[in-house]
Amino acid sequence: MFKTVCRKAEEKAIRMGNFISSTKTQVKSFMRQKSGEGLFTDIIMALVIVAVVGAIVYGVIQLFFPNIITGVMEKVQEGIDGIDMFNGSN
Repeated sequence: MFKTVCRKAEEKAIRMGNFISSTKTQVKSFMRQKSGEGLFTDIIMALVIVAVVGAIVYGVIQLFFPNIITGVMEKVQEGIDGIDMFNGSN
């Protein structure tokens, strides 16, 4: 029994070593990448653009159709008020 436990532990250690080695290789490859596509700045810029466009759309809706936003907010508030968060039921 002790031999099987030792063998399983050794197999897991080998798999963990292989995983760490491959992860290290992937991180090195990512850090050496010079293309500029898919890097963090691209993602951040896309999020900023989405947030700005979303705020503009929300502002236009609020400006031209104020009853829609207030109606939706009232319905959401009514739904939230009916929830008992400790009991988990409506």
